[in-house]
Amino acid sequence: MGFAALATSYFSAAADANAVTQAYIAAESRPITVIEGDDITFSRVENSQEFSGSRIGQIAQDDMGFMWFGTQYGLYRFDGYSHMVFAADPKARNQLGGVFVYAIHNDKSGRLWISTDKGVDTFDPRTGTFNRIAYAGPSGPTAQSFYQDRSGTMWLSTTAGLYGVDSNGKTLAHFQADSEDSGSLASSDLKFAKEDRSGTFWITSSAGLEAIDRSSGRVLTRIPLREPREINFVEDRSGMLWIYHAGGSGLSAFDRSTNSLTNYRFVDSTGAPMPRFGIFTALEDRDGGLWFGTGGAGLLRLDVDRQRFIRYRHSPSDPQSLGGDDIVTLFQDREDNIWVALHGEQLNLFPARKPLFEKLPPRPASLRVRSEKMVNSILEVEGQSLWISYMGMLLGVDQQSGERQDLHQRLGLQADVISMAQDARGRIWLGTTGTGIVLVEPSGRVVRFQHDPADQSSLADDVVNDILVDRSQNVWFATWGGLSRFDDKSGRFENYKPPEIDPKYLALAEDSSGNIWLGTHQYGLQRFNPVTKEFVKFPSIGAPGSVSNGRVNAVHVDRRGVVWAGTQNGLDALDPATSHIRNYRVNDGLPGNAVSCILEDAQEGIWFGTNKGIARLDAATGKIQSYSRIDGLPGLDFTGWGACYQSRAHKMYFAGFSGATAFYPDRIRMRRHVPPVEFTDLMIAGRRFPDGPPQSQPQVLPVLGRLSLPYSQNTFTAGFAALSYTNPTAIGYRFRLVGLGEEWHAVDSGRRVASYNSLPPGDYRLEVQAAASGGNWSETTALKLTILEPWWQTTWFYTLVSLLVLGSALLIYQLRMRQVMHQFEIRLDERVAERTRIARELHDSLLQGFHGLMFRLQAVRNLLPARSQEAAIALDEALSRGDETVERAREAVTELRTFGASEPDLEAALRSMAQDMPTLSQDGAPNYRIVVEGAPRRMIPLVRDDVLQVGREAFRNAVQHARAKLVQVEVQWGVERFSIRVRDDGLGLEPQLIAYGRDGHWGIQGMRERTRQLGGSLEIRSDSNGTLVELKIPASRAYVGSD
Repeated sequence: MGFAALATSYFSAAADANAVTQAYIAAESRPITVIEGDDITFSRVENSQEFSGSRIGQIAQDDMGFMWFGTQYGLYRFDGYSHMVFAADPKARNQLGGVFVYAIHNDKSGRLWISTDKGVDTFDPRTGTFNRIAYAGPSGPTAQSFYQDRSGTMWLSTTAGLYGVDSNGKTLAHFQADSEDSGSLASSDLKFAKEDRSGTFWITSSAGLEAIDRSSGRVLTRIPLREPREINFVEDRSGMLWIYHAGGSGLSAFDRSTNSLTNYRFVDSTGAPMPRFGIFTALEDRDGGLWFGTGGAGLLRLDVDRQRFIRYRHSPSDPQSLGGDDIVTLFQDREDNIWVALHGEQLNLFPARKPLFEKLPPRPASLRVRSEKMVNSILEVEGQSLWISYMGMLLGVDQQSGERQDLHQRLGLQADVISMAQDARGRIWLGTTGTGIVLVEPSGRVVRFQHDPADQSSLADDVVNDILVDRSQNVWFATWGGLSRFDDKSGRFENYKPPEIDPKYLALAEDSSGNIWLGTHQYGLQRFNPVTKEFVKFPSIGAPGSVSNGRVNAVHVDRRGVVWAGTQNGLDALDPATSHIRNYRVNDGLPGNAVSCILEDAQEGIWFGTNKGIARLDAATGKIQSYSRIDGLPGLDFTGWGACYQSRAHKMYFAGFSGATAFYPDRIRMRRHVPPVEFTDLMIAGRRFPDGPPQSQPQVLPVLGRLSLPYSQNTFTAGFAALSYTNPTAIGYRFRLVGLGEEWHAVDSGRRVASYNSLPPGDYRLEVQAAASGGNWSETTALKLTILEPWWQTTWFYTLVSLLVLGSALLIYQLRMRQVMHQFEIRLDERVAERTRIARELHDSLLQGFHGLMFRLQAVRNLLPARSQEAAIALDEALSRGDETVERAREAVTELRTFGASEPDLEAALRSMAQDMPTLSQDGAPNYRIVVEGAPRRMIPLVRDDVLQVGREAFRNAVQHARAKLVQVEVQWGVERFSIRVRDDGLGLEPQLIAYGRDGHWGIQGMRERTRQLGGSLEIRSDSNGTLVELKIPASRAYVGSD
């Protein structure tokens, strides 16, 4: 549907487009009564001190629950604990255009529209981005308010008329005043625009109130009210338009059925006129209640039925009153709390609906009394009046008329009243802090009783902490000097206390047997038998099963006979039949360990005041439910003088340092849930998320989807808040990281941070919940994130590494095979060369010897028988040649043997070689010595064999050719090299023989070949004194495991 078509649906076409209906204005103003009210508990918004003094002119709440405040110093966002400020910054692109904020509006899509001194911006909390709206060019007029109608059109009331724009800021309509057109707007200085319940579109301006046709901008109804400042209206349930304005009388009412305007003037309850005051803001709450904020006269609530206002003002004597009387703006949040912005004062907050926990009447502001809010004691007298003892005064309140009386002065009290009771005869007993007891008889007669040290029948002490009227109508007094009972017949007192101690009694209770249970200052719990006058003590011994603390502030005996003791460090339940004591503390669900007063409801619920609020314990199940400021309590500390009271109508009263409250226990049900938690900030790897250039980085955390983070960013810190503002410090939180563990981690409101470091790769879900003072946990808010695998744990990396490992293994295998083949070829060449040498020796020596022998034997055969003599000579030569051949064969066989192969070390192998060597010599066995230097080391087997062969060849040459008598073999196991030396005392060798070897022999040549293969050096020196053969091999080539 188009804009014009939608707009015309509100009005039928007029016969005369220029016809304007003028409102009828009553000639005289009508009086309207203002009475004073004090039944609302106003609280100061926690953690708002830093910005609420900046004159908050506008308040809004976004769809997530964050509060937004417009001031002359910028725009503030508030989460109940901390705030964030937005103001123009020429260096930042993603920022508010101006500083002075004129208007804020949350539209149907969840965006905020903000008007500043530099134009109009929209802000999307889901993305954290600002967007400039150029509805009237780059330097348009100032927008003073926003209103989005049912069609979704956003209307801007500006200093240059009315603008209608779509969601993108495109201008759809512009209406302004035209002096030549009577049907146009009366003024272009527009303040507000909005629809009434019937769909009529109204605008307010400095000229008054006008109903217009949105399709044409024509005025339909005009209500002239000259107002240069604030002017607007609210509509009550009957359709009456209550027009409020800053000037004049401040209030008018327009009745659409009669088209008449009535101006009102304010009068007090006596009908006397009140000083004029302007009304600057108004609010219709969700229940239809109308609230008006004035300039200096406080807050007004309209009682439509009685046509009167109830006024709430600041009272220095009432800390729970409004924080100031000069109100700037009002706003109702999604928890139905109404926010009050004051000039120069901290933000105030109060519940729009009447809380289940009532505020008690404060002391009159007209009385010059101390301003402490502590309440000492409460008593309801005959269901008609309420007596409330404050610090410095006793207040009497008529519960029907609300009339209040200073009983402190009337009764002539000289000290604070800290305990009160009424007996069956209607007498009221008052216990004081130092002047004993004051008895107020029904006739009004006042009687005083005080302690007299010289009179044992006087009151035990002048400090009376508690008063008990037992079932027999005996009146008992817990004093700081003992237990006293008043004797009605004699008008005297009977005093009791255990021997050897001087107790200060704090609390009294009676059981079904008539025993009196007493709470003491430091001696724990006691039981007194009025018949036997005996005391039984239940002291605190600091162990489970005993009284939790020596100071017992309160005592109560329930219907089952269980004795409940409220101590300074917990709540105790004593079973008199077994003397077993069950202890309850904070870990068991108590809001605080200091318990001050105890009452019982009709459902066996035990109610008690603590230093952290009020709680109820279900005696049957042991479940504890706590209540705090978020439920309407005036504060948290309900300790003090043990003040609590239950009326005949079962209404309970609790009082203490935080003031007093009253409630019907059967009306108190499950507490409300706190809103779901929202994430307020996020740090990833030490950097704020989302990361980006400072010029465009969002200041707020956008709505988060699933986050995928690289492994290098596996550390994060998330902040969160429940966005509940009544008592945020009383909200507890818990969180867990699913994927890492299932255990919840509980934190208080001061530690709303979840931090995790060095997370392994995987999928995670951070879950957060909130609860108020032990109540039910809120819905779970979750942040999903994935820590990606590091590059060295990815599939492609594993594949690449596998291929590299496989390729490396193949390469190593090939290189190793080449090395093995190369070594094999070397060794094969060595063996082939060695076998070739042996074959040559066999050929040159043994085979030739055998051939020569065969020739000689053939010659002998040819000489026989004719020449026998010559045959004999030839045969002798053949035999001699045969011996030589046999000797050469023996030498060849010796060459093929591996000397010492079975010996465990080199020295043993050399000895075995030397022992076999004499058989090669015809000159007898030579002497030999083997000398070893250094610690033997394990040799490479092939090297060891070659060393033995070289040593054997040198030893054999010394014995066979040099004819040595002494051969010495020296083995040196050096660190850098291995060496073996063979010395002899034989004939020596010719230099030519050393250089080239003996013709037809391969010994020296074979030694040199082996030396080259070993990578060592061979030195042969010889003279007439003998021969030295020395072989040196580097350690790395000789020893196993040497580099």
